[in-house]
Amino acid sequence: MRVLVTGSQGMLGTGLLKVLARENEVLGVDKNEMDITDYAQVLKTFSSFNPEVVCHLAAMTDVDQSQNNPEVFRVNAGGTANLVTAAKKTGSRFLYVSTLAVFGGTQKTPYRETDPCFPNNTYAESKWLGERIIQSCLSEYFIIRSGWIFGGGPADKKFVRKILDLSKKTDSIQAVTDKTGSLTYTVDLSAAISALIKTRAYGTYHAVNQGVSTRYEITKKILEFAGTPSVRVVPVTSDAFILPAPRPDNESGSSEKLSQSGIYTFRRWEDALKEYIQEITGTDGYAKKK
Repeated sequence: MRVLVTGSQGMLGTGLLKVLARENEVLGVDKNEMDITDYAQVLKTFSSFNPEVVCHLAAMTDVDQSQNNPEVFRVNAGGTANLVTAAKKTGSRFLYVSTLAVFGGTQKTPYRETDPCFPNNTYAESKWLGERIIQSCLSEYFIIRSGWIFGGGPADKKFVRKILDLSKKTDSIQAVTDKTGSLTYTVDLSAAISALIKTRAYGTYHAVNQGVSTRYEITKKILEFAGTPSVRVVPVTSDAFILPAPRPDNESGSSEKLSQSGIYTFRRWEDALKEYIQEITGTDGYAKKK
């Protein structure tokens, strides 16, 4: 298949390109190659490559920077609309990576695909709007909602790398105990995407590693796997961190639909995290404190 991947230089995109390239003709584009908010650029790329499948990863993903920034709607919703319009012209099937943050987070159990969405911050609202644009305009689409993503090696700018960086500078790290979520390893998510686009099982799927955890529990595991158990993890509530954007109390999900469909089964989050930590501590030297 000819597969177009937007956001190809991000923490998910870099790994997904490698996975898809094993069996497909893949074109990866980032903002420098194709600005998704510029429809003329989008249409030019679609017309020249004529993708059979589009994997749409490109987005503004910084939750706090997005909170009071209307640009997030122009990128995450408007950019998605441009891609959807081009996909209709070329007859391309569409895969969109969304987020479990589209749920309000008040539910006590992991969210399923059929639960109602009530996003509580601007970033999540923009991603949910992208979902609705796709659902209203296309019939051959996959929407994947991921959880707390980790992976990407050098492209990783999120929680796991931040904790690893902190562990080199301090002997004590505060971590939140009152927010729960599901981790999603980019390696596993890439494999799930690769498996899904081979099917015609269109619809919405949750794609997360098995198990639910708090930031506190994850932090302890990161330090254990990185070989820095001497760094103390201090349990705190989210009130200890004043952030511009509110976060859902519960950002966990169930991937049973994906596994029961026989498409892909995710492993436990601890196993995935251990693999990732061992990989990057071996190359980046995180286990050695400065």
